[in-house]
Order: sequence, then C-alpha cells, then structure tokens
Amino acid sequence: MFITYPIFFGLMLGDIAYGIAIVAIAWWLSKKFARNELVIQASGLLFYIGFSTIVFGYIFGEFAGFEYLPHGECDIEGIVGVAQCKAAHGHYHWEAAAHAPGWVTWMTALYPNGGEIQWMWEGMFGLNLAYPFHRVSTHINDLIVLSLYLGILHLALGMILGFREVNREHGFVAALFEKGSWLLVLGGGFFFVYSFIVSPKHSDADYLALLDMFATVGLIVLGIGIFMVVIMLWKYEGIPLPIAIGLGPLESLQILSNTISYVRIFAVGIVGVKIAETGNDMLYAPLGHTLADLSHAGAMDLILIPVLLIGWLGVQVFALILGMFSPNVQAARLHFVEWMGKFYETGGIPFVPFGKKLVNVEAE
Repeated sequence: MFITYPIFFGLMLGDIAYGIAIVAIAWWLSKKFARNELVIQASGLLFYIGFSTIVFGYIFGEFAGFEYLPHGECDIEGIVGVAQCKAAHGHYHWEAAAHAPGWVTWMTALYPNGGEIQWMWEGMFGLNLAYPFHRVSTHINDLIVLSLYLGILHLALGMILGFREVNREHGFVAALFEKGSWLLVLGGGFFFVYSFIVSPKHSDADYLALLDMFATVGLIVLGIGIFMVVIMLWKYEGIPLPIAIGLGPLESLQILSNTISYVRIFAVGIVGVKIAETGNDMLYAPLGHTLADLSHAGAMDLILIPVLLIGWLGVQVFALILGMFSPNVQAARLHFVEWMGKFYETGGIPFVPFGKKLVNVEAE
C-alpha cells in the first residue's frame, strides 16, 4: 500500500496546484500538531499523496484544472506519437493550449522543447504510455486501459501474497487450490477476453492467428481455474459438491467485477478535472477577458470582477476538497475491498495490551 496507494491517488487527482496545496496542508498540520501522533501520521499520508499528485500533474500537464501544454497532432489518422508520425513520413503540428492563462503556461519551460514533445511507448495488449499524457483528450482511452491493467496486476499481487500465506499455514496443495485457482481464472480470463474484444478490429492474418491462440490457451486455463475453484469450494470450504459445481462459475465472475472496479481510477480523475475545467471556462475565462481589456470595461464588468474571482476561487477550493476526499475513498476501497480480500483474513487472538487498568482514581 505504501507504493500503490499514492500511485492510485495521483492518477485520480493528478494536478500540480492541488498537489502543492495538499503538501502545504501536510506541512502545516505537522507543525501545528507536532505532539499529536495521529495527526503526524495523517500529515505523512497527505505528504505522500500530495507528492504523487504533483508528479502525475506534471505528466498530465495540469494546473488548477488548466491543461497548459501544447497539443500535437499527426496528419496521418490514428498516429499519436511524434516518432511514430515521422516514421510514417507524416507531419506533426502543434497548437498552444487554448484556455490556459499566462501565469500557468510558463510551466511549459519545465518540459523539453517547451512542451512540444510527445513520446509514445506502445506496449503489449494495447497498453500505450505517453509523455506528456493528455488524459482528458488524446489519451483518454489509454487511461481506461491503464486503469484496467493496473487492476489486474494489483489483484495478481494480492493473490500471490495470499498464496504465500496459505502455503505457509496449510501447505502447497491448499495454496494451489485456494489461491492458485484464482490466479488461473484471472490470467485465463484476461487472455480470452482480450482476444474476444480485439479480434474484430484486426485484419492481419498473423496477428489474428496469435489472438486465436490466446483465446484457446486462455479458455483452457480459465476452465482449469474454474474446475479448481469448484474443488476448493467442495474440499476446503465444505460446500456439497453439487452446489459447488454450480457455485464455482458464479464465484469466478467475481474476478471480473474486481477488475472492472479499477476503472474508477479513470472515472474519478476525469470527473475531478471536468469540475475544475467548468469553473475555469465559466468563471475565470470571462474574468480574464475583462482584466485583459480594462480600458473598455463597463460598470457592470467592474462589478463582476470580484464576483467572478470569488466564484472561481470557490470552485477551486471545492475541487481541492473533493479531490482530497473522493480519490482517498476510492483508493482505500480498491485496497481494502478489492485487493486485501485476496490475502488478508481476519481472526486470531484479540490483542490485549500490557499494563494495568485503573479502577479507582484519587485526586486532591
């Protein structure tokens, strides 16, 4: 959790301004309540997630809801990266950020070539990573895929940890059926579903043959995994075999639900960006237009300046508060509900601390 929790949070919030604000709040809490251990721990968590938010905000090119990096486009449809465009003998042209003010766009100087860079890494199974990563425009579909694949890796890690625990407590065979079965369901299901979704979109014969192999192998592995789940329910959970046979496939669908749940990384992030973006478009844009041309501003325009400013700041504060709570709730849910259930089991001996209990207290 020390690694994955800040990553998930940063992917969801991903804004330099809000990250700086969270780090500042963490610093203030650590100084104001230096003797309160609980507050110190909370400020430590805020520092980690705030730093992660700054890092991903830099990658996304976002500050207070503004996208400040220039956007590039290749004249060959379907190509995103600069190197890929040049390799295809296309022309890549850039457009400056349309709505970002000057006090934000100066941060393009922190990027190579003033932000006019688009590095793409095309990985296996449709995973594309980019620098910068424009999550609300060019790479919105890539963010969905990334969220799902992070979920698959996260769940697999939880199952491996569970396998280790069961192997240590009950032996290899028990671990193989109780946790290894779910790993097979996860892996086999991934290959089968991926082939099923991608096959209609391709016409290359060699790649289609590879996808057919993925589908066949995935279906076999999935079948073995479901069979092992049935045995696990019958042998280790004590469920009657006829019921276990019907329950096994239904229980296996839980993996699909767990995986899809990680799409919330994408959804929460996009919603947060759109809230701040709406405030910028509806409140800051007219404010900036008025301030840029004060000599022609009317009386009503001058009256609206503080109204628009206060309204815009209010939206930013709301977006920050929502950004601190909603991603935290969702990141905690992914860890405590989806992930820890794969290896953590309650039980054991209740903790009783050393010490004595005061019954009668005398005071002068």
